[in-house]
Amino acid sequence: MKKLLAVIAVAVSLAICFSSCVTGGEDVKEFDFKGQPSYEDDCEMLISGYWAPRPIDKLWAEAKEAGFTHMYLEGKYGKHGTQGYLDALDLAEKYGIRIIAQRYSADQGFEADPTDYSKYTVFDGFNMWDEPEKGEFAILENDVETFNRLYGDTDKVFYSNLFPHYATSEQLGYNSFAEYVEEYCRRVIKKVKNKKVISCDSYPLKRDWDREMNILLAGHLSSVNTIAQAAKRYGAEPYFFIQSMSYGDRRAPELADFCLQANTCFAFGIRGIQHFTYMTPNDAPGGEFDYDGDGNLQTALLDRNNEKTVRWEYAKELNRQIAAFDHVYLKFAWDGVMTTEGTDTKYHTNDFGALAGVLQRHSRVKSFTSTEDALLGCFTDAKGYQGFMLTPYVETTHNRTTTAKIRFDKADKALVYTRGQQSVETLTDGELSLQIAAGDGAFIIPYAEG
Repeated sequence: MKKLLAVIAVAVSLAICFSSCVTGGEDVKEFDFKGQPSYEDDCEMLISGYWAPRPIDKLWAEAKEAGFTHMYLEGKYGKHGTQGYLDALDLAEKYGIRIIAQRYSADQGFEADPTDYSKYTVFDGFNMWDEPEKGEFAILENDVETFNRLYGDTDKVFYSNLFPHYATSEQLGYNSFAEYVEEYCRRVIKKVKNKKVISCDSYPLKRDWDREMNILLAGHLSSVNTIAQAAKRYGAEPYFFIQSMSYGDRRAPELADFCLQANTCFAFGIRGIQHFTYMTPNDAPGGEFDYDGDGNLQTALLDRNNEKTVRWEYAKELNRQIAAFDHVYLKFAWDGVMTTEGTDTKYHTNDFGALAGVLQRHSRVKSFTSTEDALLGCFTDAKGYQGFMLTPYVETTHNRTTTAKIRFDKADKALVYTRGQQSVETLTDGELSLQIAAGDGAFIIPYAEG
């Protein structure tokens, strides 16, 4: 995250709807999908913040109020094991916010950390490395062996966050982003005994200062898709960072932007949403997190005086929406994603054509159309019911409402979750028609009335 100071524009070919030959839903095609499914509220999604709040009671109470389940503890308040660090752990324990602790140092791994994490029920694992390159994979391979010995029979997390697709080959140590992710999974994640996690960051909300317009970062979907596909191959949980502040040529997100990023992730089966950042990084004048191209001081959810910004409210609302339906979403396994070009789109995304493994068709989907470019994530639960995450992928400041129509096989009803609210929709000849505001998405479970 902090290493990338420059953004490389990625040129990709024009999207073609359903551009690959992969299909989905075939293994449950005999299921009758009868009756409205129900899901017990017995699990929650990881919703985390990078740059955790300072060890002040009020600040951790606010993080809890905003719906954060996790924080990454980076040791900014003193070295591991010192009083400031322990105070942050105590506050996390008090408010039930789970902690993923940063490795002790680049030279010394987590085993050298003097902190006794066994005292804390909220301790959830270690953040081993931020954006490792090829030469650092060997260190992580050694870390896995130690981690398996000490924590292999627990539910603690061995976590690293990978470079995004726009990192250079010099940064990655590989010729392509896909090769970089695959090698990390093969050399590191595959060897983790317990819970496997793959994480990445890519921040799509760009400001084109010369043209005075907002755009979505080219190739952003490739980052999300590559992580999702790798997680599926290696039996890992995919996490992804969303942009919660402005920096450089990245503009300050509005509420619709928070929602667009998360709903895009959900179309790819992402199972953990991470905010970059929670507290505003303290940066020297002229630094990456100082002023943007319009001369505005850049702030995250908390400003440099630890006061809540409007983006704290936006994050709280997004987190509320997630918490209201995550127990449903997490019951489903991701099968893949479909795409369709918008019939009325003014600015088509070029990202769709570059996505590997896109589903060409699905046994339950007879047709899928949208007035704006849209994603349709495809899922299956343990009983055989299928879910679909519909996300229009369009720059939110265009303020365009999307009309999407999906005709399902074996369905006359659908459970629909939008903004965390559940509704039951009646289908006409199997067709569901939805109006979706900018940034929003809908998780859909079609079924036949019993």
